[in-house]
Amino acid sequence: MQKMTAGIIGCGIFGEYHTRILTHFGLIVPHAYVDFKLDAAARLLTMYGGAYCDSSYMRILEDPEIDIVFICTTHDMHHPIALAAIEHGKHVFMEKPMCMKVEQCDEILKALHVNPVKFAVGHKMRFAPNVQKAKKAIPHPITIIAQMMCGRWPDDMWAQDPIKGGGNVLSQGCHIFDLVTYLAGDEPERIYAEGGAITHPGLKQLDNIVATIRFKNGVMASVTIGDAGLNGFTSKTMVQIYGGDSCVNISERLLRYDRFTGLDVEHSEIPDDFMDPLHDPEGLYLQAKVFYNYIVNNSLPVVGAKEGANAVKMVHAAFRSAREGTAQMM
Repeated sequence: MQKMTAGIIGCGIFGEYHTRILTHFGLIVPHAYVDFKLDAAARLLTMYGGAYCDSSYMRILEDPEIDIVFICTTHDMHHPIALAAIEHGKHVFMEKPMCMKVEQCDEILKALHVNPVKFAVGHKMRFAPNVQKAKKAIPHPITIIAQMMCGRWPDDMWAQDPIKGGGNVLSQGCHIFDLVTYLAGDEPERIYAEGGAITHPGLKQLDNIVATIRFKNGVMASVTIGDAGLNGFTSKTMVQIYGGDSCVNISERLLRYDRFTGLDVEHSEIPDDFMDPLHDPEGLYLQAKVFYNYIVNNSLPVVGAKEGANAVKMVHAAFRSAREGTAQMM
């Protein structure tokens, strides 16, 4: 099968996750690494092999040997690097959130009309095996309840920074907005939210919200996002899907699957090593396979630029609703 080469931009935790997945996958070969901390890039080069490392992402974008760029930087850099990569004709895989602002997402969508490279956003939860299983079990849900709740984030954590990361609700909350959209099977129509700067009162962005979402097909969802406390019973990530005569509960960071149908109860086993790429309980491996097929076989992306932008728009609609006290139309 056709092999492609990749440049990894941002060599922190997620840069390494993707490099490890690609190494196991074998059809997208890590070729170069970039990080403003050159030692981080050099570390991945030593661990996984490749041609070079650098501190400037332009070297990767100008390298004709590279087909794909994986953008795993701080969130504030997603927008400028993505626009430059699209201009240079590189296919793009970008970690979530797609951008810090809705307007930045729109600029990327416009750039893709001019240079239609393949573009995907790392909303991995759609690809988790238990999410795929739930989607088949309840393809037409009535209502969905989901949460992404952590213990309090440190004030000096980069993702909590209003400039670099945008805060908890945008940084990881976009995951849960995307997940309920996928499970609902349609686009959001209206959002109402309550929230505030509760655990980080010195910062401007909202750090905890509870939102109700109405989708165009009538599905209703409730999501809770923030760092007001970690739920030791369900873990930080949990989703319940109700379909009338059946209910699916996915918990333990999507690793546990429980389905209730009348008198029948189905349980899943929690893997010993949830970051094993070949086991793939969080969907990173399947995500890479889908992205590869999207490029090589022109198959439809599960999470393209439109879906990535929708998640960002939902977060900001929830912010507006919480501040204004009114429901927001999407």
